[in-house]
Amino acid sequence: MEKKKDSTMKKLTRLVSTTSQSFLDAFINDSGDQRVQKQMTADIVKKLQKAAAQKSLVVLQVQEEPHNPKAKVISGWIATKTVGKDTVVLRDQSQEQQMHMVSIAQIKKISVLSTKGSEERMTK
Repeated sequence: MEKKKDSTMKKLTRLVSTTSQSFLDAFINDSGDQRVQKQMTADIVKKLQKAAAQKSLVVLQVQEEPHNPKAKVISGWIATKTVGKDTVVLRDQSQEQQMHMVSIAQIKKISVLSTKGSEERMTK
């Protein structure tokens, strides 16, 4: 009976030890969150590049300040043929033809309406 109790205690000790080590490692490195953010940013850039190639209407929800819950909505067409890694230039849909330079990191939601009528959405 003592052997069974010892082996259960050893298993429990190992479990607590490995869990705490992995938790501490994840807390210090934050590599998982950074990987997910980089992947989402890459997906947004791909979607914007596709929209630029198809000359599709793009609607962006932009959060200019990370601590401010309010977001701004910008709609228009991508002004350049290529999308940079950090920013995108949008030509406004309104009559004034204003240009907006938006950081990719600030984009929270994206909707693309192609000229063929298909719609794609993505949320960060």
